[in-house]
Amino acid sequence: MQSKKRKRSGRFIGIPYEIANSSIFANLRAPENKLIIDLLLQYTGRNNGMLSACYTLMEKRGWSSTSLHRAFNKLQHAGIVVVTRQGWKCRGKPTLVALTWHGIDEPRNGVVYDCSIKPSEVPLSYWCKEKSVWKHKPAVKEL
Repeated sequence: MQSKKRKRSGRFIGIPYEIANSSIFANLRAPENKLIIDLLLQYTGRNNGMLSACYTLMEKRGWSSTSLHRAFNKLQHAGIVVVTRQGWKCRGKPTLVALTWHGIDEPRNGVVYDCSIKPSEVPLSYWCKEKSVWKHKPAVKEL
């Protein structure tokens, strides 16, 4: 008896092969990989730039604040994510990020990106570029 192929519907999270197969990605530790997945769970295909790794959200995903900070720092310095809006300790104003292998989408719901961030369909692709050419460098020191 031949089985019928089922077409899956709904959202999925994906990491392009060229990124997953890169040396940058190979050098990431398990917490950084988990954070990428947790950020991808927020991604709808139209909200890159409005993803958040704030502790309030990530605590529900099993993160401790120290592990989250370290993983987030590493992803910034690896060029996997870029900060689109620097948050501050005020409810409703978290730091927002974009995955650099997707273009940055227009902000929604009255959100404004930092002045140096411009929405674009062209990905920044910092993960495969030398840090010296990045237009948006991490504001935090590398751990």
